[in-house]
Amino acid sequence: MDAEGVNVHSLPEIRSIKVDKSLPYDERILDYVRQMRGNPYHFRCGKFSIKVSYNKNGLTFEDSLRKMISFN
Repeated sequence: MDAEGVNVHSLPEIRSIKVDKSLPYDERILDYVRQMRGNPYHFRCGKFSIKVSYNKNGLTFEDSLRKMISFN
């Protein structure tokens, strides 16, 4: 269990997520969120639980996701 009482092994493993870059942008996002089991903010990497948060003055989640799955 992590500090929030979540079983780390019940979270999606980020290293197994594969984004099909041949899909249109909107479908890539939907596929990513589906693979993340609906919560792209909380996942695991190996034995570690990762919870994503953003600075109010930083990039939005959508902008960060767009950078991550873009063709660039």
